[in-house]
Formats: sequence, C-alpha cells, structure tokens
Amino acid sequence: MSIISFAPDVRSLLAKRGAYSGTDCTMKKIELTQGKYAIVDDEDFEWLNSYKWHAAVMGRHVYATRIERVKTTKKRKTVYMHREVLKPKANQLCDHIDFDGLNNTRANLRVATKEQNQIHARAQRNRVSAYKGVMKASTAGRWIALVTTKGKHTYLGTYKTEEEAATAYNEGAKKYHGEFASLNRLNK
Repeated sequence: MSIISFAPDVRSLLAKRGAYSGTDCTMKKIELTQGKYAIVDDEDFEWLNSYKWHAAVMGRHVYATRIERVKTTKKRKTVYMHREVLKPKANQLCDHIDFDGLNNTRANLRVATKEQNQIHARAQRNRVSAYKGVMKASTAGRWIALVTTKGKHTYLGTYKTEEEAATAYNEGAKKYHGEFASLNRLNK
C-alpha cells in the first residue's frame, strides 16, 4: 500500500468533486510490464490484480491494458483498466483528471463525451506557443487567445505577451468548459 500525493491543481479539482479531503489517499499499485505500475483504490485492487495487465504507450500517454478473447468470435480485444473501473456506456469515454493514464483511482476518473475529453487535453507539443489556446498574431510581437467549443472558435483578445494571452485563455476555458477546462500552468 502506498501514500499518493496529488499536485495542487489536481487536489483542487478533486476537492470540488468531494474526492479529496486535504489528506493524501491510501491506494495500491498494480504491477505492469516495462517497469510501470497502475494506481487503484483499495476496493478495486483484488479483482483488478487477478488479471495480467500491460503498460501500453499511446503517444505521450501510458495506459494499463490487457487482452481478452471475445467468446463468440475468438478475436482478441484490448481492455483498458480505467474503463473496467468506471464502466462507462459504449458511446462514453473515461477522462483522467490529472492526465496520468496510470492513475485509475475513482476520484481521478470521470465519464466524458468525446468533446469533453478533447477539451480536457493538454496543448500539443508542436505549437509555436507553449500554451493551450494561444497563437502568434500576424501583428509583430502580439499573441491571440482563443477558446474552442463545439468546433467554434471564440476570440478572447490580442495581448502583448504570451503569458497574458494564456491567462485570458484560462479565464475563457473556465467560463466555456467548466470542470473539463484544461488550464495553462503559468509561472507567476
């Protein structure tokens, strides 16, 4: 059994959901391949640990998976640990609040639509700006903040610095995306 510490921004999200009381939680680790492990709640440990799980790298995320055979067709099917824990409907996704695909505690998982899951994504690495929702303006030295909802861009303004635009995005993301908002981490 291990004591798990959450980052301050994750703690505040979990506290809003009533899943964090100010003390770090006691959880268990399930060993995976590649020297990795998944974190689960005590109540889920026994039944999840009865399977052989693997660390599956997908882009910059790592998930706990296992393979099972479909009885009727004998084909193989990939089973994701986070979906086993949350049991969402077929058309729903599981969202990891702290972006850690190996943190499969119930407090860290929530059911999401495809749009909500995309909203909660981090900024892509191959961008000009280091911040989500921020792009370089054609006007020299200026930065634009945009928030996207349901495929529509909402212009939040043009700013002198990249950090000011990132702050504007954070405010817009809170307004338009609510609990699924993925905020930029700013050095202040």
